[in-house]
Amino acid sequence: MQAHSQPRRLKLPSSPLRFVVVGVCVFEILLNFGRLFRDSTTWIIFAKVLVGPDPVRLIGLIDPAVRLRFMLPLLVAPLVLVIDPRWSYAAANAILWLAGLVLIYRTSRFLADERIGGIAGVLYSASVSMVAYGASVLTDPAGYFFVGLALYSLLGLSKTLPARHTHLLVGILLTVGGFFHPVGFVGLLYVLVGLLLMRKLSASFLVGIGLVVLLVLPLVAFLGANDLLNVVARVNPSARGLTLFSLLMERQGGPVIDVMEWTYGITGPLDYIANLFHGPEGFVAACRFLVFLAILIVGIKELKEKKILLGYVPFLSFYLIFVARINIERYFFVLWPIVIFSQAMGIFVIARVLTSVIRRRLSYSGGAFYSALTNPSLYALVYVLAQGLLNSIHLLRQFGIPWLVQ
Repeated sequence: MQAHSQPRRLKLPSSPLRFVVVGVCVFEILLNFGRLFRDSTTWIIFAKVLVGPDPVRLIGLIDPAVRLRFMLPLLVAPLVLVIDPRWSYAAANAILWLAGLVLIYRTSRFLADERIGGIAGVLYSASVSMVAYGASVLTDPAGYFFVGLALYSLLGLSKTLPARHTHLLVGILLTVGGFFHPVGFVGLLYVLVGLLLMRKLSASFLVGIGLVVLLVLPLVAFLGANDLLNVVARVNPSARGLTLFSLLMERQGGPVIDVMEWTYGITGPLDYIANLFHGPEGFVAACRFLVFLAILIVGIKELKEKKILLGYVPFLSFYLIFVARINIERYFFVLWPIVIFSQAMGIFVIARVLTSVIRRRLSYSGGAFYSALTNPSLYALVYVLAQGLLNSIHLLRQFGIPWLVQ
């Protein structure tokens, strides 16, 4: 595959797109900061136990599947001594949300360009799952971050010959990510297999994995090794927690079709403005799904590095089918690196076709108005902002602003 140059320093687009993307992210963080769900209490208790008077005795009372994800509670635990645990978790997840935005820009340089990164950044920050869970008291936002980190890592390591310390660092980070959320181990396996198939697997990468395992073994023993091993034999119990999909969505057409359109909603502006979809619920669900699928296919076709991107699907699908629950948006969002970049490109391509028609019908007049009228990025950005606005309104009507109502 052809190598692509990678800038050493992150430089966000110099256009207003940069401010819009960051602004949407910060706005949604502030609006949804500290949202609580049924299993949030477990994570608050976990952090309190770690800094409590008798952690050795009390740690055994916490569910083994929760103990396996000890990294975020461990990081939050010192803050619990001075800040309410709810705000400690929300702040940590907000940082991961912003870091995910950086990952999107970096990854977009391999898959397309920074214009697509900007559109994808808005889709990510204004998605149902990030609005609901991105700054909540859960560990799912950490999983979303490390899923994205795995894709970026494999793209970066496959295109260049980085120094040994880079391979070492990637191995360490991705292994640590698994103790933030189990899907992090899926990302680690994806990168490991990808490098092996490309014949670029280095000893430094394996050493990074080994170092984390050796350092974590004493902590695993403290948390209860026997109990943690039993987690492998059963489904994560937190999957029974409160979900938006189960509360809000009563659509027809099958759970997988519904959850795709709900989790990665992209037809909202068409439905709201043009009343494009009407009729029996099953027919409406099918129409939405077909539009969703068409945008996805168009986007995938135009993206670079399709083999690496689509190679992630089997790994994440295995996790959804055998570990999490495929028909719940909270878990289905782990597919975001594949879906959101494809959606962003698909919407941009459609906008590009629209602007080409406008150019043919209008004589060139120059000036800012003509540039805006024929700018596909602007049309795509307005569309995804409209979808994000509809997502936010819908969720706020149902759950309100968490720091006001909870």
